[in-house]
Amino acid sequence: MKRVVFGLMVILSMAALANAAITGYSCDDDHDGVIVMQSTAMDPPLGGTDVTLTMYCTQPKFAEGNVVGDFSTDTELDPTVRLTEFITNDTNYDWTGYNFSIRMSKTFTISAPVMPKDWTYVITQAPASVPSGEYVGSVVFSKGTGSAVKVGDEANFGFKMQFLGAVSYCTAQTPVPEPVSIVMLALGGFALTQIRRSRR
Repeated sequence: MKRVVFGLMVILSMAALANAAITGYSCDDDHDGVIVMQSTAMDPPLGGTDVTLTMYCTQPKFAEGNVVGDFSTDTELDPTVRLTEFITNDTNYDWTGYNFSIRMSKTFTISAPVMPKDWTYVITQAPASVPSGEYVGSVVFSKGTGSAVKVGDEANFGFKMQFLGAVSYCTAQTPVPEPVSIVMLALGGFALTQIRRSRR
């Protein structure tokens, strides 16, 4: 009986050491106005080995926006962070896709994507090693049979990341406009050009 109890204690202690705990984090937009961070929250706040980092932000411009930050850990084992963003479409067109490029200072894996109903995704994992020291993976979300993200609507995109110990990271995020919106923007630009020419 003592051996069984001792064995269970060893197994439980090994399970406790299976992942690093997140002891601190930073997360913000890069202040170029493409993505504007409203607030962030981590659950559990600190010390968890499997945490959710939730961001609330708006995207007023059609361009690549960046969110930058870092995670500190208590050991070099592999914590899991579920990154979820509630993004308000503050541009002037509907979105039929949304692309994330994730850069980290260490290799990492991506899984468990979160997206609007009936959307689809394609994940490209970061390589196991790179000469530059910058590891890049991506998640490409597409509308599929779901509805576009209308102007003024909020959409939830996310995924799970697992990495080895403390890291710095950057997400480069780009909305994909509805094809009709692209045509309308192009026609609007063409019309403005013609008006300017006619005034000369």
